[in-house]
Amino acid sequence: MTYLNSLQAEGLTPFVVDGGDWLFSLGRLHPNPLLQKQMLEKGKLLIDAYNRFGTAATALGEHDLALGLDTLQQLVQRMNFPMLCANMTVADGSSPFAASTIIESQGLRHGVGTRQDLILERFNLLLYGAWKRAGQGDVD
Repeated sequence: MTYLNSLQAEGLTPFVVDGGDWLFSLGRLHPNPLLQKQMLEKGKLLIDAYNRFGTAATALGEHDLALGLDTLQQLVQRMNFPMLCANMTVADGSSPFAASTIIESQGLRHGVGTRQDLILERFNLLLYGAWKRAGQGDVD
C-alpha cells in the first residue's frame, strides 16, 4: 500500500491486476468445518485488502474455487473489482464471471481478459478451450 501511495504522490496512477489463485492456498475443500470457516474469513480479509489497494481486476484461479462456486460468488459480491474468466459456463449455460473489463489509467484504456485452462469437473463446471468474445464467437 505504501508503494502504491508513493506512486500516486508522484502523479502516477497504477492499476493492480491479480492472476488468480489469490483467495485460498488449497485447491480443495478441507474436510474440517473449522478450517473451512477459517478459509472463508481469510478470503474476506484478502478481499478487504484488495479493495483498499484499489485492485482493478482479478483472474479466476482453480484455488479460488476451493469453497465452491456458490461461496465464491458470495465473496465476489464483497469485491469492488471484477473477477474475470472468459471461458467458464455452468450447467445452465450461463457465465458466472465477466469475460473482460476495461481499465482506465493515466489517460489510457486497457482491455483485460482471462481464461481458465484447467478442467474443473469436480466443481461441475464447463470450460471452453477457445476464447469467446461476447456475441462474436471464437477469438483466435
